[in-house]
Amino acid sequence: MAASGDTLKAGLIGPLAELGVDVETIDVQKAGRRHVVRIVVDRDGGVDLDLVAAVSRRASEVLDVPPLSDALPGPFVLEVTS
Repeated sequence: MAASGDTLKAGLIGPLAELGVDVETIDVQKAGRRHVVRIVVDRDGGVDLDLVAAVSRRASEVLDVPPLSDALPGPFVLEVTS
């Protein structure tokens, strides 16, 4: 099953909102044998590197367990930006 940004966004909005960020976009692209998942976040007052790191950790935790791990089979590279 190919992952879509909409599927991942639906599963990540809640957990990432707990960190105080809005998920602007999620883009999933196939890159060889793996996927590249790009998450763009924002919040009032801006996003600093500590928050980007926290979002990355939280997103990785959520993506590594079902149901999102089922939607994104195999290895992936996670990129988080604002």
